[in-house]
Amino acid sequence: MTRKEEILTNAPIGQWVSKTNLMSDYIGDLDLLDSAFLEYDSTAGKSNDSNIVMSINYLWDTVDSINTLLSAGVLSLKNLLADSATFRIIRAGMLVADSATVDSAYIRNLTVSDVLDVDSAEFDIINVNEINVDSGGTLFIDSATVNYLNAHYILTDSAKINKLTTKSIISDSATIDSAFINNLTIDSSFTFDNNKFTDAHLLTVKNEAGTIVLAGYMLSTDPNIGTP
Repeated sequence: MTRKEEILTNAPIGQWVSKTNLMSDYIGDLDLLDSAFLEYDSTAGKSNDSNIVMSINYLWDTVDSINTLLSAGVLSLKNLLADSATFRIIRAGMLVADSATVDSAYIRNLTVSDVLDVDSAEFDIINVNEINVDSGGTLFIDSATVNYLNAHYILTDSAKINKLTTKSIISDSATIDSAFINNLTIDSSFTFDNNKFTDAHLLTVKNEAGTIVLAGYMLSTDPNIGTP
């Protein structure tokens, strides 16, 4: 609103001119409005900068349109900065967030280029190219199909492995139905038919001339060569 200037009816003509010009200065020059106000209003047959009322109406229409988009329409923004906001539905081609707290979300495709920190999560299906677990960390999987697994340490209560290639297996206890082993090294002992074999003794068979005709090693349950 303009400032009020009171003009007395018996005031000199010079005061009338001065105060009238002053009130015009309070209102301002319509030519100084933003170029957006030059838009032609075909209904009124005038541009939006034709007078003060047209300009105010133009601003109201703009604000009303934004309010409609926020409440029931689709609002497209190049940049949105919000300190606190509640969105019922948000769809974005790309969302960049330094920090975010999401109570519930449905994500069709999720690409993580750096680090994904999850305190607790449940995934029905997840496809990944590689899983790395830091030393001392733990990865719990209830059920999984793994094409390629590279791990420093594997602890499993129950597992079915079609093919296992490993440099070393350290096992306190293992049940193997069938195995093909190129090289087997046993440092201490192994049990066969409830007999624990701990040693291998040289066994030779000689002829009457003392020539060895058959030689081999005999598994024994005792380091004493006289004990079978």
